[in-house]
Amino acid sequence: MKIKAAVFDLDGTLLRTEKFHWMAWNVALGPHKKEISREEYYKYAGKHGDEIERILCEKFSIKIKKGEMLKVKERQVKDWFAQGSLKRMPGAKEAVDYFSLRKIPVAVATSCPRDEMEEKLKQIGAQNVFNVKISVEDVKNAKPAPDIYALACEKMNSNPSETVAFEDTDVGVRAAVDAGLYVVAIPNEFTQGQDFSAAKIIAKDFDDAMQKLVEAKMIEKIVKKAVPFSEASDEEFEKDLKKFAKERGKDNSGGGIAG
Repeated sequence: MKIKAAVFDLDGTLLRTEKFHWMAWNVALGPHKKEISREEYYKYAGKHGDEIERILCEKFSIKIKKGEMLKVKERQVKDWFAQGSLKRMPGAKEAVDYFSLRKIPVAVATSCPRDEMEEKLKQIGAQNVFNVKISVEDVKNAKPAPDIYALACEKMNSNPSETVAFEDTDVGVRAAVDAGLYVVAIPNEFTQGQDFSAAKIIAKDFDDAMQKLVEAKMIEKIVKKAVPFSEASDEEFEKDLKKFAKERGKDNSGGGIAG
């Protein structure tokens, strides 16, 4: 069997964004004098914003109107992204190009709102790359429900069993598996401790993922190895995030950013 369509998760899979989300939640928690560490955020990576807000409000006994904290968090993320801070994950562009150049339909399926999805794709010049773009606003149930992946396959007119899904979280993997797709998990630093046993393939990065798909005879042999997309070093990335957080902190009373 050969893969006839591909679906890519956005945050943490195509884009290096989880650090932004972690720090943005701390900005939202700032007025309540609370914060979460990087290690604690590992448990939340991949979950929908509504669910994370609910968990944090229960954890810290915060009494606010539903959606209030999430709104602050999403505004912060958009502010950072508007400054051109997005980086692709290594090999992400090459993986998408592999399928696109072979006329294999590609979709992006994300748990973020549509306007945020479109802004992210615009930032990396990929607004017209995908045949199908599915946001959480297009379905009734967010991941781990299979709705997003089922809709992506429907829109691409592809058989789920012949469609590969690339994911970085256990929540996303469960969603894709339950929708019947062939799932490749590519854990990142925020999700590497999660359970990916349901995935067909677990890879360290996109280059590894594509090579394993070749070995599984799911795609054609890759003649030239993908060159990882150029991005800032971890040190530069952390420096930029701290600068953005400090600037944003001037507009928020109290609250710090977990280090």
